Amino acid sequence: MKYVITESQHIKLTENLNTETINKVSTNWFKKQIKQGEDPHIDGSLLMFLNIKMYEHEYIRLLDVLRSFLGDASSQVLESKSEKTYDTNDYPNISGGYDFKFIISGKQIEGTQVLFDIDILPGGEVTLITDGETVSLKDAMWDEDMGLEIQSEVDDVIYSILNKEISHYTGYTFAVNHIEY
Repeated sequence: MKYVITESQHIKLTENLNTETINKVSTNWFKKQIKQGEDPHIDGSLLMFLNIKMYEHEYIRLLDVLRSFLGDASSQVLESKSEKTYDTNDYPNISGGYDFKFIISGKQIEGTQVLFDIDILPGGEVTLITDGETVSLKDAMWDEDMGLEIQSEVDDVIYSILNKEISHYTGYTFAVNHIEY
């Protein structure tokens, strides 16, 4: 998606970033995504264009705009994204040396936030950076020396994937209530 504005226009836009500006720019952005055959969503280009960093106050406003733009479709998208099996191989920029699948086994919507229960499916693997060996994810997670670090990194991968898939396509924020390893 390509937008052409001058540098001075961009500076003025980001200096005066208010709810009206976020609403106007992102709504036009979502409309262009639809015209290009995409589902409306927040992507890195929009965040960079508006100079918004994740989890800042403006980011939450941007999620609100997306949810409002989608209307009832927001909960339908949430439902469909909650029913799929996530595979880290589909997210090479996020997953690093991790190769596993997970599902959302439960969800509870509380206002604009969703609480998820996550189940990691059997058969996952991790390639260790220490020696390049690929081992069972389950064994690595319960290893006495590296288990806590592996669990933390698995959590990070899950959060990153869900942020990309849930928040950026539905406008809902989320928290993970429980991860079943």
